[in-house]
Amino acid sequence: MEFYLAMLESGWSEERVLASYESHHGPAIAWVLKMYLDHEQDGFVGMIPGMPELLGDLDAAGIRLWGLANTTRKHLKLAQQRFPELGLLRDFVVSSEERLLLPDPVPVRHAIEYFGIDSGTTLFVNNDEQIVKKIGKFGFQSVKFRDADSLRNVILAVA
Repeated sequence: MEFYLAMLESGWSEERVLASYESHHGPAIAWVLKMYLDHEQDGFVGMIPGMPELLGDLDAAGIRLWGLANTTRKHLKLAQQRFPELGLLRDFVVSSEERLLLPDPVPVRHAIEYFGIDSGTTLFVNNDEQIVKKIGKFGFQSVKFRDADSLRNVILAVA
């Protein structure tokens, strides 16, 4: 299923993903993926401990927050509905709209231009070590996410 979720994050429509999945695995198995997609919001059970407070503190300190992620706009909107703190991120560049997954450089360049940021003064955080390393090549200070407390310490160290 991971392949098909990556296809969604790459910009394939849900209908196309379901049709492909059904052609390879049959209608009964494709039904499971359809139920997952139809009830995606149920997968959001809680934010990582400490993240709502950290996002609030960063926003209150005037630090501009934005997102660059391998996801779909639908998934992002569902997450924002469940976790209002994600509204503190002013905007997002998402892979499904770019039709390319991180760490491809195209979405990164788009985010730099779209958000009007200087990569040399911007901290990039991600939980995927490969993405963190590649994004660092754009001049970002890049850090692998481990937990909210560790991230807070990194932010304090670079501020």
